[in-house]
Amino acid sequence: MTYASGGLIQATDYNTIANGDSVDYRVQNMAQTGTTQTQGGVYTKTSATAAWDAQVHSYLGYSQWVRLKATMNQTNGPIMVGLNSDPALNASYASIDYAFYATSSGVIQIYENGALVIDLGIAYTTSTIFEITYQGDTITYWVDGVSKRTVARAVSGQLFFDSSIYSTNTSFKLHFFGSLDVARERQFYNHSGCSIVGTTITKTGGTNAVWDASVYAWPGYY
Repeated sequence: MTYASGGLIQATDYNTIANGDSVDYRVQNMAQTGTTQTQGGVYTKTSATAAWDAQVHSYLGYSQWVRLKATMNQTNGPIMVGLNSDPALNASYASIDYAFYATSSGVIQIYENGALVIDLGIAYTTSTIFEITYQGDTITYWVDGVSKRTVARAVSGQLFFDSSIYSTNTSFKLHFFGSLDVARERQFYNHSGCSIVGTTITKTGGTNAVWDASVYAWPGYY
């Protein structure tokens, strides 16, 4: 199970955490339409229709200082991933505010509000890093750590992770979605029977298959 360090680890998922098992909290719990999640933050379209009708989006949004980082599991898409102010509106790419398009022809394009703004013409592989950040008042698109486009955006409501997948059995991996504001990043602490190393929480004590291990977060948000 994967969650952002600014989100919550839901109690309903603890039945999968036996002694020695781990969770990574860097990617938060996601809403899904026509997709399935596998271990490691991979999302695959399962609906049978070839259409922009499958979606993964975050429940948690950020008003500033946010980053998403993803890779594709194939080089013939078509998949879009990005930041969006209204992710629950529909499953289509047409409403995603800022999006990378991993095309079926194997090149990268940038779409904003459903319209093509740049055809980068860059071929992508399954190891190509698609990254979008919102820092201060600037949206920046990055490919393998190189800036490809910047867009001014005044602080105006929250941005959420959003995506749209066209073809059945195509998938992407979400490596990170969360806050860039390190000073306000929520930290996790062991309460009982757990170890925390980096971004991984592991149950190390207590009894297997018993609800006797926990962590807590500080600070809290409202």
